[in-house]
Amino acid sequence: MGVFKRKHEESSDLTDLNTERLRDKFEVLDVVRMNLVVDRTPVRVAGEVKRTVVAPRSGIPTLEVVLSDGHGEVTAVFSGRRSIPGVINGRCLALEGVARPDKGRHIMMNPVYTILPS
Repeated sequence: MGVFKRKHEESSDLTDLNTERLRDKFEVLDVVRMNLVVDRTPVRVAGEVKRTVVAPRSGIPTLEVVLSDGHGEVTAVFSGRRSIPGVINGRCLALEGVARPDKGRHIMMNPVYTILPS
């Protein structure tokens, strides 16, 4: 077996384990799975922060926080923010708000957030 193929298999195994870990972690909470989010309806989701990006929208700094629960992803967009204390990669958050479609993803503009214990 080649080195590349072995590394690829190890990487996919780790991805599967991470997905399973996230699904188990958020299954016990009273939230909607991210792959079942319906656009333009109030929703409460929970997930782990995968990445944060500061990107200007219409000249205003915005913080984009991508969450995953193992089933899907939701992006929270906070207008006028460059950071939120305590919101870092790997931290667990619950979001409440209204999701809408944007370039093939679900986004929530300025949702109410709760930092969950790890």
